[in-house]
Amino acid sequence: RDGVLCVAISDARNQILFETTGPTKGVGPEADSPIVREALRSGKAMTITEGDVLYIVTPVMQGRLPVGWLKLGLSLAGLNADIDIVRGTVTEVVESSHRRLVKLYISVTVVMVLIGLLISLFMARRLVQPIQALGDYTRRIGAGHYDDDPPFERSDELGDLARSLALMSRDLKRVMQVSRLAALGEMEVGMAH
Repeated sequence: RDGVLCVAISDARNQILFETTGPTKGVGPEADSPIVREALRSGKAMTITEGDVLYIVTPVMQGRLPVGWLKLGLSLAGLNADIDIVRGTVTEVVESSHRRLVKLYISVTVVMVLIGLLISLFMARRLVQPIQALGDYTRRIGAGHYDDDPPFERSDELGDLARSLALMSRDLKRVMQVSRLAALGEMEVGMAH
């Protein structure tokens, strides 16, 4: 058959019973080679490659005892051509997949950056505007507008800060009233003297 280069059959005494004729006669593993000894010892088929030829050496068993061995030489030349075709196809698929993966990675990265920017803008607006409102509120308190209401009602840390500033504003108003009363009292004492 195509691709079969040689066949040899040996008996238990390693005497060749049959061997194909032609340019491949006597090539490949011989009776005393390590691969033949290992096949006979293990009772399993063994393979060895020499150039473009794959040799299969398998024991011929009768029960559990080897009664000989068989050597088959198969040409890898056609198989190597098929392997080259498959290798080229696999290479194309891998390169195509790699390009798609790189495009996907870049797309995901761009989307993640955009999402990050949107979240940053949202968080900045959510935090910066209330902080600016609190800054304006503290400047009004500093200017003596103690009765102004806090700029917002929230149930988070900024809301706590706004409520604390409102309490401080009321306390400052009382302190200022006490200060004025004390100043008036001092003026009265001064006028009485």
